[in-house]
Amino acid sequence: MKSLSRRFLISVGLMSLVMTVLGTLGAFMLFERELSNRQIGYLTDYVRERSDNVDRQFTGLSSLHQAAAEELERRMDHLDAAAAGRLADVYFPMQADGTRRSAPQFNPDETVKMDRPDDVTQIMREARDRLRAAKKPRR
Repeated sequence: MKSLSRRFLISVGLMSLVMTVLGTLGAFMLFERELSNRQIGYLTDYVRERSDNVDRQFTGLSSLHQAAAEELERRMDHLDAAAAGRLADVYFPMQADGTRRSAPQFNPDETVKMDRPDDVTQIMREARDRLRAAKKPRR
């Protein structure tokens, strides 16, 4: 048989070990949660600041685009059909396929060959048809 004092000392040692392990795990979980919450807060602030910056840039860009559209509309109101046709011939010359594209001197990038017409081609065809209709004498 073991002595009572020896069993008592072993149980106190094991209890101390268990309490130390549990305390360490508890402190680890608390610190991990706190650091995780702090990092989430930093990232939230970063995302908020970044999205505000992007929103500000797009707001400025859209207001600039709106002002340019209004100025273009104002200028187009002062053009007659013949002048508009001349400008279209200068900046968007007629191509062999019956469409208009930017003149090469105004587009420094290489022309990309596409297999299908895009929306800009359709818009230019409609503009060509409207110009032709405007050039025809009315009876």
